[in-house]
Amino acid sequence: MVAFHEAGQKLYLWNVEEDMVLFLGSGENPDWHRSSLQIVAMLPEDDGHRITSSQILVYSIQGKNRHHVALPEESIYMNPKFMPDGEAIVVEERKTGTIVVITLGESR
Repeated sequence: MVAFHEAGQKLYLWNVEEDMVLFLGSGENPDWHRSSLQIVAMLPEDDGHRITSSQILVYSIQGKNRHHVALPEESIYMNPKFMPDGEAIVVEERKTGTIVVITLGESR
């Protein structure tokens, strides 16, 4: 399977073997979990000129469920990637450029 997004924040999965495209939900910049059962993505919001906020979402491939990762509202987190162990994600804090590791724990 290949995860990709198109303009308009639409997130898709392409089953290469069956040549079938499935709409997963809203999101951008997807990254696969090592189990291949989850994808993390960001859902930014803008005012037409700049990004004003962003949510980080974890999608379950099997049940097509999504969970919001709890983050402080005063920061804008972008470009999520799963850590190799799959128990945390790495994000970039947009205002400062700081790299932040967020343990997923019970929020998945």
